[in-house]
Amino acid sequence: MKHIVHIIPALGYGGAERLVIDLINHSDSDKYRFTVVVFFDNLPMKSLLGKKAEVILVEKKSKLDFSFLNRLEKKLAELKPDLVHGHLFAGDFWGRLAAHRLDIPFLSTEHNLNHDDGLLKNFVKRVVSSKQDYYVACSLAVSDYMQSVYKIKNEIAVIYNGIDLNRFTNLPTVVWQEPLKFLMVGRLVKQKGQIIALRALNNLKTFPWQLTIVGAGIEKKHLLNFVRKNHLLDRVIFVEPLAQVEKYFSPTDVFLMPSIWEGLGVVVMEAMASGRLVLSSKTGGLMEIVQDKETGYLVAPKNISDWENKIKYIFENKNECQSLIANAKRYAKENFGIKNMVEKYDKIYSMIIK
Repeated sequence: MKHIVHIIPALGYGGAERLVIDLINHSDSDKYRFTVVVFFDNLPMKSLLGKKAEVILVEKKSKLDFSFLNRLEKKLAELKPDLVHGHLFAGDFWGRLAAHRLDIPFLSTEHNLNHDDGLLKNFVKRVVSSKQDYYVACSLAVSDYMQSVYKIKNEIAVIYNGIDLNRFTNLPTVVWQEPLKFLMVGRLVKQKGQIIALRALNNLKTFPWQLTIVGAGIEKKHLLNFVRKNHLLDRVIFVEPLAQVEKYFSPTDVFLMPSIWEGLGVVVMEAMASGRLVLSSKTGGLMEIVQDKETGYLVAPKNISDWENKIKYIFENKNECQSLIANAKRYAKENFGIKNMVEKYDKIYSMIIK
């Protein structure tokens, strides 16, 4: 049995964290055993692993924790993995360095278009990359980004995240009763563009709508201030994230994804599988999972008037929207299942581990 150690900063609510959990839970337990190493005691998704993997905290006490790499290397030496699989900047950076020092194969999965990382982080990624490392991108857009920004010369396997279709495909169908129920799910950060959709909806006060925003992050105060200032407290509610995101899809008619950039957009895949109409920014990996006017609507990112017009359009064309919902759900069932993702990672693991 081969031992794979995933290294990720924490197990909070996010697409990378969900991938690690789903990949472990659906991989062949007779072929692989898994350990998850985290740096911070932020583990709301840990319970979803059950007994499939041990979660080990190697605490990173501060940015200037100079002994951290030695402690991580010592832990990996104890675990004796056949492969280290890194996720997100910190997991990728520190996991890669420790694996290199121990001569353990290293696989990096890139989950996003990291436009807000800055020049220093991009430079660091280029410096620590090795010809001996292996790479996966969650979309073609991310693969192109890795080659352009990180100057990756190695072959990059593109493996789209999968979702547990059983959690979403059996939700109640949309009834489209007014007021229409809109939903946004994601970290409350500028990248996700929640303020853009909010501004568009604010310009459509004459239409009957309600909005639920699920997430946490540094932009929450800004978004709350906008809601108060524009007298939207009776229409907009904020909810803290939960692992069972399907709970929020049940009363939803329309899912909004106004990201300024996006590596893939797993929550959009979940919305499509749930039978909810998707309005998504035309950017990054979102364009690879949503076909405009076939399985959802693509909207110009950062363009408030375009978002306003598209939202108005769905109020006036509900029959067309129902057709798109059916197409999207069918497409999700055919393309977004976890099995395909797990099989592709299994091939990568088998190639690396001799």
